[in-house]
Amino acid sequence: MQNPLADFHKLSPDQRKALIALLKKRGIDIGRLPIAGVGRDRPLPLSYGQQRLWFLAQLEPDSSAYHIADAVRLQGRLDADALQRSIATLVERHESLRTTFGSADGKALQVVHDSLPVAVQWQDLSAPGGDSEALAAAWVESLERRPFDLQTGPLLRVAVLKLAADRHVLVWVLHHIVADEWSLNILMGEFAALYSAYCRGSEADLPGLSVGYADFAVWQRHWLEAGEMQRQLAYWQAQLAGDTPQLELPWDRTGPAQRSDAGAKLEIELPAASGQRLRVLCQSEGATPFMGLLAVFKMLLYRYCGQAQIRVGVPVANRNRREIEHVVGFFVNTQVLQTELSGALSFRQILARVRETALGAQAHADLPFDQLVEALSPQRSLQRNPLFQVMYNHQAAPTESVRALGDLQWQAYARAAHSSQFELILDSFEGADGAIHLIWTYATDVFAEATITRMAGHFCRLLDAALSAPQTPLRDLPWLSAGEGGQAAEFDAAVVTAFVPELIRRQAQINPQAEAVRVGDSGLSYSELLRRADALAACLVAQGLKPGEVAGVCLPRSADMLVASLALWQCGAAFVPLDPDYPAERLQYMLEDAGAAWWIGWAGEAEDCAAPIAPLPGKLRGLFLDRLDLSGVAQQPPAAALHPESLAYLIYTSGSSGQPKGVAVAHGALARHCAAMAELYGLHAGERCLHFASFSFDAAIEQWAVPLLCGATVIIGDPARWSLEQTLQTLHEQGISRIDLPPAYLAELARKLEPEQTLPALLGCTVGGEALPREQLALIQSRVRPKRMFNAYGPTECVISPLVWQAEAACDSLYAPIGRCVGARNAYILDADLNPLPSGAAGELYIGGLDLAQGYRHRPGASAERFLPDPFAGPGARMYRSGDRARRRGDGVIEFLGRADGQLKLRGYRIEPGKSKTPCWLSRAWRKRRYG
Repeated sequence: MQNPLADFHKLSPDQRKALIALLKKRGIDIGRLPIAGVGRDRPLPLSYGQQRLWFLAQLEPDSSAYHIADAVRLQGRLDADALQRSIATLVERHESLRTTFGSADGKALQVVHDSLPVAVQWQDLSAPGGDSEALAAAWVESLERRPFDLQTGPLLRVAVLKLAADRHVLVWVLHHIVADEWSLNILMGEFAALYSAYCRGSEADLPGLSVGYADFAVWQRHWLEAGEMQRQLAYWQAQLAGDTPQLELPWDRTGPAQRSDAGAKLEIELPAASGQRLRVLCQSEGATPFMGLLAVFKMLLYRYCGQAQIRVGVPVANRNRREIEHVVGFFVNTQVLQTELSGALSFRQILARVRETALGAQAHADLPFDQLVEALSPQRSLQRNPLFQVMYNHQAAPTESVRALGDLQWQAYARAAHSSQFELILDSFEGADGAIHLIWTYATDVFAEATITRMAGHFCRLLDAALSAPQTPLRDLPWLSAGEGGQAAEFDAAVVTAFVPELIRRQAQINPQAEAVRVGDSGLSYSELLRRADALAACLVAQGLKPGEVAGVCLPRSADMLVASLALWQCGAAFVPLDPDYPAERLQYMLEDAGAAWWIGWAGEAEDCAAPIAPLPGKLRGLFLDRLDLSGVAQQPPAAALHPESLAYLIYTSGSSGQPKGVAVAHGALARHCAAMAELYGLHAGERCLHFASFSFDAAIEQWAVPLLCGATVIIGDPARWSLEQTLQTLHEQGISRIDLPPAYLAELARKLEPEQTLPALLGCTVGGEALPREQLALIQSRVRPKRMFNAYGPTECVISPLVWQAEAACDSLYAPIGRCVGARNAYILDADLNPLPSGAAGELYIGGLDLAQGYRHRPGASAERFLPDPFAGPGARMYRSGDRARRRGDGVIEFLGRADGQLKLRGYRIEPGKSKTPCWLSRAWRKRRYG
């Protein structure tokens, strides 16, 4: 029968479509008709796969990411003439090896040459005393990495490395644009046949080739463009509809803005029993081992990333026509297999989903990958590939490890991987006995070997668990080794040596004349501070203040704020710090919600000192310190007894996600936290610490309590009125040794410093309240140059700053880490099912232990939602769900990754992706300073 497509390439596009429609009406599938030959007297179009590689080669002409290579050891007498003749025959037989690539009028073309000799390179590494094996490994890497010139060719490189008279390494390197892994196997097999025949003085019997690769390239384009592409594209668009975010893999480094192709590999062997069990289970489910291993790989990625939609790239040989079975060329295509997972699905259910996806992809395997990328138009990045980041490939393992080749013995040469096209590639090789060999190839720009080793171990454990219990939900399958996931430490709840007011009183007894607090030109010694606090406490008790009551403290930045706080604690009462610049409606809401019985403030005459609420609501009793005469009040402090669970203060949340909630913090948690921070900072008596935070934030309590319990001096500044120049002047004039500032403010301060300027007295610098970008960290370290620098992190519900990172010389992540837990607290990185995640995996940060807040004031429901039972620390323990995404590094340090809902929420304001800063509840002065 004459092939109706013999002159198909000569028809116009409309004529081709009409012919295909006619053949379909007659029941003829053009996909089964023979490929017709085309002339080689002119440049020809590229296949779609070649076109993509041509484009990539123009972007990175020196990249070796798309080189394919193989090497074998040759033991015995080598016939150099037979080897060179074999290579020449292969080049003559396969036109791809005689093809070069260029362009005309902006269109890439391939030229098939009648002749394009490939000279075998010979390199003698057998010099006495030399390490021939090390030299050979270096040569193999060099040969593989050396760029090809696609326009001049040849695109095949063959070398023989002589290790000894009877030992050689034969190396093959090709550019992917002319061959694929299948082609490499063809070439190696035909080379063996040719070499053996030439050594015997005969000819090899090789299968005939009815078409060349250029015939396939022209046929593929015409067939797809005549309608088949639209049919298959519609399927893939439906499969991959919507945006899928990148997988949050356990990167060790963020990598450069444009990642290189540098890579390495790790090889492991699964037991034959595991492979056999996998085969049996997959067969019972109507699946293949490929589908089973892909299902486990996707389960692993889900456990690491917690993302429902998992995409993996899978290469397909795309040799579904008999006439191209023995043709050398770039036929391989890439498919994107997407599966939706959840922790509730069992291995059997996931395998069924993967099977359905794989079968559907097999029926639509011809759509070129670059056409899919163009149609879906994903967001492009120089740091990753479009549509997917990881690839999986399954092959049959070679059956022979040693082969006879004339007078030679031929054995595979183990090569180290030096490049990776993707962040992660998993290759599996299935042996006839059921054993499975795995090769993990990874980008060294982002992964360390230890991380991939852990990942391979997790894969093996997850596979074993899935085979042992295929009906068990994924969330319940064990996959971590013992000790992974951050085990809880044990804490003694009774260990509270003293509460904060008692510790400050001890400092007053040790050195009563030492300066405790300074505001502007006036200061108070420790004895004066305690005398005023005791007098106010006695006055409050006399007026009826009872232990356990709550007072709203609404004072401007002054020593009175510390006096009022200490006085209330002496009475066994708690306080709610209130910013006088808050709107009256918010202040009234907070007082009523807290159940406050007292108001402590200033009356004053100036507008900035006047009581924000007038008259005071309801039964609220007011006490105005600027009109209060305490001179005749007894100095004996009240004898109220504090308990570790006695309420110390209430701090209200911003209310950005609803009504503000009062966070209740007890004395025991506060005392343990302050003592731990004092030890971490190494604070000493006599140091001078700048108080910068607004008194309505919990950080303000730490900024005065920690210095006072160490015998240091608190310098109260007023950032609402200070310029950067005034702050620098104060740091110098007051000899400030410790500062605690927001990163953005400190970065601006650093920019004000001239390169030769220094802050010589600065022993410690703490930043907190918002994420610290590494650029700001580097700027602060280079300009401010504190002796020790800390990055503090903490939701209010976990008592000020439960995690702190002492800054290192450099930071290779986008944000500075948030460190390790301080005090009697634990940090867990958990997935959506509250399972621990290994080092490097991204999940939600939970903080447990003793030093947490008691919950939300008068909100048991909201408290139950955020304060959960701690399953890792025994009965009665709790942990707080932070709502922040984080990951734990291999050294135990935790890195902040952003809000779990995709927002980067900072204290005082929040940032939404693609939007400007949106103010939350801020004081008028703060809003004016930050936003104008």
